[in-house]
Amino acid sequence: MSETVKPKTLRIALDDVPFGDPNVRETRKVKEMPLPEGVSSKTMYKDVARLAWPSLLELTLTQLASMADMMMVGNLGDWAIASIGLTNQPKMMLCTVYQALNVGATAMVARYKGAGQREKAQEILRIALFINLILSVICGLIGFVFAEPLVAFMGAQETATLVGGTQYLQIQMIGLPFLALTFTITGALRGAGNSRTAMIYNTLANAVNVLLNYALIEGHWGFPRMEVVGASLATIIGQTVACVYAFISVTRKSQYIHLDFRKSFLPKKEPVQAIVKVGLPSMLEQVAMRVGVIIFTRTIASLGTMQMATHQIAMNI
Repeated sequence: MSETVKPKTLRIALDDVPFGDPNVRETRKVKEMPLPEGVSSKTMYKDVARLAWPSLLELTLTQLASMADMMMVGNLGDWAIASIGLTNQPKMMLCTVYQALNVGATAMVARYKGAGQREKAQEILRIALFINLILSVICGLIGFVFAEPLVAFMGAQETATLVGGTQYLQIQMIGLPFLALTFTITGALRGAGNSRTAMIYNTLANAVNVLLNYALIEGHWGFPRMEVVGASLATIIGQTVACVYAFISVTRKSQYIHLDFRKSFLPKKEPVQAIVKVGLPSMLEQVAMRVGVIIFTRTIASLGTMQMATHQIAMNI
């Protein structure tokens, strides 16, 4: 007597349904569904690895580029390392709003790709770009105007640290919209299963950043010596390069996420609600975490400039 072979199943939660879907409205239920024909657990692991390795490589190269930046800035003295370190948390706090929306956009793009609704996935990208452009401009203006009070609040104790941190943060705020738009496109591409394109343009941005750091911080290749200002300029130029490449990549019709400028970018109620529903918890989490890190950073800064620089080097490693 032959045994009945039970098909492999996948446990799924039916608690969130994409907007506009008139189908099943079951909530907080988990049911088992057989995997599609030809799909096995091994196949799924391969898909996860295929999507993850470009992100892993990208993050590794980004951290190596950050370490190279730190070494170049470190030649200027502990005041320079401390001045940059004191700007990180105010900048990250200002970024929490649009980063949270990117989390929601990524999730919605992934859902619509899985549902085979390409046009809705593309609509999510257009709406997210429009909203994040406005938010990043507002956050950038706030950060630029209040740069000096923010750096002082973080615990800058020496004049050189305060001046250097203020200059660095103001330049970063000018480039904030480019960074925000790049993050939005990156999230949409990853939601659609394309992590290689983001790896390429972010790696290119890191390379531009490192080369310009070498040229601008201490004045090589005929460029003027700009110290901390040069480091900040190198960063936003690299971010701008990534932003341009990202837009070029999503305007290609071969991309699943294709950005068509002839279609509306204006927000619509249901897509925005869907993005916010997913992104809001992420924003609250990030705000809580940033408040804790800001308190911790201020405590370290109160010990002195050298101690803050030492902490920054250790955290970078």
